[in-house]
Amino acid sequence: MKMKKLLALMLAAVLALTMLTACGGGKGKDVDISDVNAILQSQGLDVEVKSSMELNTVMSIFKTTMRQNDIYLVDTEILAAELGPLMPGFACWQVYSSSQQYDVSLEHAAANAVRDLIAGYGANYRFYVSGIELIEPSTQIRYWFVIVGAKNP
Repeated sequence: MKMKKLLALMLAAVLALTMLTACGGGKGKDVDISDVNAILQSQGLDVEVKSSMELNTVMSIFKTTMRQNDIYLVDTEILAAELGPLMPGFACWQVYSSSQQYDVSLEHAAANAVRDLIAGYGANYRFYVSGIELIEPSTQIRYWFVIVGAKNP
């Protein structure tokens, strides 16, 4: 139930912000795009990812909502399905949630999300990524939340 409430709050906030700003807005924690690209190239993937204002706006709202509700991991399949109305212009997208127990850094989590999207849809797209890092206060565990979107070339 907490997940549905979080999702409803995030979607309402994103829709309101999108209507007011026409896709402008703030950022989540900046992912070092050059590091993500270097990781992908070291894994043999010949793709380039870029930053996206739309994804950064969505990510900024997620970060605020997740912090307010003390949520650090989300059901990525449900969230990805609900993002459809917020992703105009994107042919496909992936939501990725991880922690320091599974990925070494936010950039590695982003590279894994891109790799997963390529495995599902192919590499013939322009890829965009945004991600945030949250630290659970009681355990100091780092959590990463990434959205990868792909647009037709």
